[in-house]
Amino acid sequence: MFRSLELLHAELTQNFPDLDLALFTTLDSTNGFLKALPERQATLCYTQQQMAGYGQQQRKWHSDNRDLTFSLLLPVPVSVTHLSGLSPLIALTVLDSLRTHLGIDAYFKWPNDMLLVQHGCLGKLGGILLEVKHVDAAGVWLIIGIGLNADSDEMVFSERNSVPSFAKVGCGLANFEQKRLRQFFVGLIEALICLSANYCQDSFEKQYLSLKKRDYFAVGENVFVYDTGSVQQGLYQGLNSAGELLVRINDTLHKYHSGSVSIRPCNEL
Repeated sequence: MFRSLELLHAELTQNFPDLDLALFTTLDSTNGFLKALPERQATLCYTQQQMAGYGQQQRKWHSDNRDLTFSLLLPVPVSVTHLSGLSPLIALTVLDSLRTHLGIDAYFKWPNDMLLVQHGCLGKLGGILLEVKHVDAAGVWLIIGIGLNADSDEMVFSERNSVPSFAKVGCGLANFEQKRLRQFFVGLIEALICLSANYCQDSFEKQYLSLKKRDYFAVGENVFVYDTGSVQQGLYQGLNSAGELLVRINDTLHKYHSGSVSIRPCNEL
């Protein structure tokens, strides 16, 4: 995405003097790099090309120099048990930044996907991976991994062929001027730092209405729920105040909070 790491480094240093920077042309995994750091210091890791990235359940996530791939290591002042609402709010932050700086309108799909409708087809624009690095009395040190696709691709399926994957869809990052992309990135990093620093137990509830407007699924829509090898059809009921998924299956309301659970629209399968 960024052709000059020197210009990116200069702009990030100017805007975030207290943020450690690790910028690479090639790296196995930005999340993996931050996990291996011995110290706990707010750090941004960006790479032009990621060779061994991973997502939920260790699914492979590769990227080239046209995509946006980065991870942040930040302190979050809550316990691990109160993190369930953070991933949707991070997605909302990314979506708001895409709209504000690049004029791109995309959607959120629980728990960590960003979707884009392009030429009448639904595809996966990007994803979020959260990993806890350290827990202490003040809260958690959290790794926030984010990837956004620049270009579209053909439909692919997960290796286990159990949960159909969305087609990879890009938002045309290469079509924007580099200066505008850097402004977008600086704005996004600033918003993510602010979200992490101010996140609390009721943060999701306060932002629920904003997120609901960006939710790809409508309440009452038929969806498939994939959970630990099984698939069930139900009616989407949105998210509760803790950011957990609600689906009504056979007149019973089910609640899900695990990242191993996935939902798909019935009309896409």
